[in-house]
Amino acid sequence: MPDASDAAKASALVNRRRRNNEAVSDTTDCDERNSHDDNAQPPLAMPKQHAEHKLKKLVKRLLVGSSLLVMLVAVLSQGHLATLGLVLAVQVAMFRELVNVRYRARTVQTTPLFRTSQWGWFVTCMLYSYSSAFSDESLYALLSPTNPVRGLLRYASFVTLLMYSLLLMVFVLTLRRGVYKHQVGQLAWTIAIIVLTVVQVQAFTQNIFAGLFWFLYPVGLVVCNDSMAYFCGLALGRKITTRPFLTISPNKTWEGFVGGGICTIVFAFFFPLLVVRYTPALACPCEHLLGSPLELKCGLPEVFAPAVYDVGIRASLDSLQRRFLGAPLLP
Repeated sequence: MPDASDAAKASALVNRRRRNNEAVSDTTDCDERNSHDDNAQPPLAMPKQHAEHKLKKLVKRLLVGSSLLVMLVAVLSQGHLATLGLVLAVQVAMFRELVNVRYRARTVQTTPLFRTSQWGWFVTCMLYSYSSAFSDESLYALLSPTNPVRGLLRYASFVTLLMYSLLLMVFVLTLRRGVYKHQVGQLAWTIAIIVLTVVQVQAFTQNIFAGLFWFLYPVGLVVCNDSMAYFCGLALGRKITTRPFLTISPNKTWEGFVGGGICTIVFAFFFPLLVVRYTPALACPCEHLLGSPLELKCGLPEVFAPAVYDVGIRASLDSLQRRFLGAPLLP
């Protein structure tokens, strides 16, 4: 059996190890506290940094937005054809962006002519869309008799049908075992993108040549709503209500949504009045493809003519009296 001296030595060894561990723990805690103290910032540092960050974002957005606005005005000043070219460039960029959402490099490598067929469908639909628009009598008259496009328009339908048939055969011949579902899904996704980028924008061609106002007005509404929603959210965000607006976009607020909607309604009312007063040429239809839109002169469309509408109680009473009595009682 062990004697008392061995037990005492073992107890002393255990106590020594415990004291060493406590000393190391105290030193570590002290170092961590000192590190936190060194990195600690004054209470006002974080709000100040947040305000500076918001100011930088605001300045950046103002600069980028102003640059885009100047570019838009420059394009509009070049005429209807340049504006149509801008729409065409936006369509190509939108299609490229949306196609890349479901892009998988591995599947593309095993499927021949995968990207080529996608862009082929897009080009075919674009050709059909623009040829149909310029085949309309009002736009066809803008093309001079010597313009080669005028002669090619008669073959546009045949060419688009030929391209459609060729692309359909390419799709069937490039089907590969094991990726049928993915290939059919990509075809459906491509058709959905074409509906968004080509079919939906097809009316823009008619709007542009009917008068640049009909292109600028809806675009201006979108720009106004997006810009004012940002500024209203920046100024009043979460000061009236803290209820989240969209879980998918936590930075958006109810104040920005409501403020942007109110500002858009005000803009929608006053913008046509300003156009008619200061730049009435924007409401005139196109007369020459390469002419300046500011040189156009025409009688303003009837929709811009001022009119008086009686929507008060008197009009409602007169309508009811005519319906039930045959004539209004009030003079």
